[in-house]
Amino acid sequence: MASKLIFIFIFAFICRLNGVVASLPASAVHNASTGLLFIADNPADAFVNPALIVDGAELGVTRIFNISDLPLYSAHYGYRSKFIGLYLGTVHLDHHLYSESVINLSTAYLVQHFSIGGSFRTVTNKAKGYRRNTSLLTDFGFVWLGERLSSGFSVKNITNTKSKEQAYPILFQIETGYKIGEDGSLSIGVEKERGYEFTLKTASSYRVHDGLKLIAGYQHRPARIGTGFVLSVNTFSVNYGMLSHENLAATHFFSIGYRCRGGVISEFRR
Repeated sequence: MASKLIFIFIFAFICRLNGVVASLPASAVHNASTGLLFIADNPADAFVNPALIVDGAELGVTRIFNISDLPLYSAHYGYRSKFIGLYLGTVHLDHHLYSESVINLSTAYLVQHFSIGGSFRTVTNKAKGYRRNTSLLTDFGFVWLGERLSSGFSVKNITNTKSKEQAYPILFQIETGYKIGEDGSLSIGVEKERGYEFTLKTASSYRVHDGLKLIAGYQHRPARIGTGFVLSVNTFSVNYGMLSHENLAATHFFSIGYRCRGGVISEFRR
């Protein structure tokens, strides 16, 4: 049964996207928040929106739909000075029928309450019986950061890169987040892939203790529910995120992180 599901999964993504990793959460926090960013700073944020670069590092692992033959590994590192941010991240999906690796290099410029960023992504994929293929994609994003309200917009594959006459997905995401009191955050976003309908997302987080933050998210069309937590001790953290699926098992994502200092959103919301 598992082999059949794997084949359906891989076949559907190869035919539809020609790039699986772009549609999957890049971290445990994103898994819990259904991909929204303004509810918790995370070093993987620049993988979604290159304008949001957070100081720190993170290593993560998951099994897509809890299938042991579909492991996904991630690593993220971000560095930000007063005006400039740099990010390097990678996500690798491994299966004997199909493998894909993404390396992402991003830079962002922050001035007053605005941040604008861009990234280059190399996508290398290999399907059994086919040659290995590598493509270069370009992403763009900007954010406005306020004391309580923040908004962002990102476009993945803005150059409409194609591979073997098939285009990689162009993904648009718009998000607005609001800080509730000192410990809560609420975010709502819309994601649009060219050729498909809009996907509505919402997520929230609440810090129940200095070292514990709870996260919950919901995505409409397709309907998916996310939940998780961030457990912090000094500058280290252990993160967990669960994301459900309508027909398959939930995906459980675990990661460990190191934070150098407060994130982009945290600094503007002091």
